[in-house]
Amino acid sequence: MTSSSTMTTSSQTVDSPQIRVVKKWLAVGCELNTAAILPLCSKEHFVVEVHPKSLGYPDMTLLNIREMMERAKEVFKDGLNKKEIIRIFAANDERTVVAQLRSDSTVTSKGHPYENEYLYVIDMVEEEGEWKLGRVVEFMDSALLKSVHEA
Repeated sequence: MTSSSTMTTSSQTVDSPQIRVVKKWLAVGCELNTAAILPLCSKEHFVVEVHPKSLGYPDMTLLNIREMMERAKEVFKDGLNKKEIIRIFAANDERTVVAQLRSDSTVTSKGHPYENEYLYVIDMVEEEGEWKLGRVVEFMDSALLKSVHEA
């Protein structure tokens, strides 16, 4: 299943509603499309915490998401941070989704390859009968990220 031209996945199984929402969020996130991201986020609980905290990234919330997405668009060629899903699954409680990803042909605005790896632990919440993203804990290759900002 490919949700977007910028997201690829090797999964061929029937996904839970929670996993479908996360895959959609990941796809529109690759495009850094704030307007498409917002409806997928909990109005009360959405926050993305980037780890390791030593990177110094502020938490992304509904209050600063537009600003953070615009800054990210400046870092990547064509404003795209393309990623491939390696694996994605829901924990036994079905409210937690774990996704492992890697960069997929992503290039920085300076022309350098960007080959990062990611792990997301996502707490899903149900609002008005729909699954939304609540707390997202994101881990990435901090050494790679640091080298990109220094280049």
